[in-house]
Amino acid sequence: MKTKVFFLTCLFIGMATVLSSAQDKSNGADQGWGTMSGFVNVFCDGVIIDQLAGEIDYHWVSRGFKNGVPYREIEQLKAELKSSVSDETFRIRRTDKWVLTEEWTWFLESSYNFIGDKGTVYTGKFMLDYSTYTFYIDHVNCH
Repeated sequence: MKTKVFFLTCLFIGMATVLSSAQDKSNGADQGWGTMSGFVNVFCDGVIIDQLAGEIDYHWVSRGFKNGVPYREIEQLKAELKSSVSDETFRIRRTDKWVLTEEWTWFLESSYNFIGDKGTVYTGKFMLDYSTYTFYIDHVNCH
């Protein structure tokens, strides 16, 4: 009986190791986590109206190539940041998508939600093309 349990245990551990390794290699992605001190400028109608500061947690997932073509990296930022102009605390969620083009230049698309504990909400989306250093604002909502 002990021998059967031992072999079954080894079998399941071996299967789990093979499956997790296969999943890691099948999508070719690297990932990481971290925390940094930082700030975020809040723009409304082209003017900086606030600066939110504090500790920012981030998670990134990167793929080098997909079908031989440079691919992308996705970063997710989450934090509770303090306003520099009021006593409001904001819960922020931001997703950055970095795409490496075939010309080996980066293109950034960023979507964000900043939700304050006093009811203020900032949402938006912007793009940055590093080949031309052009900054595009898709939309910004300031409530």
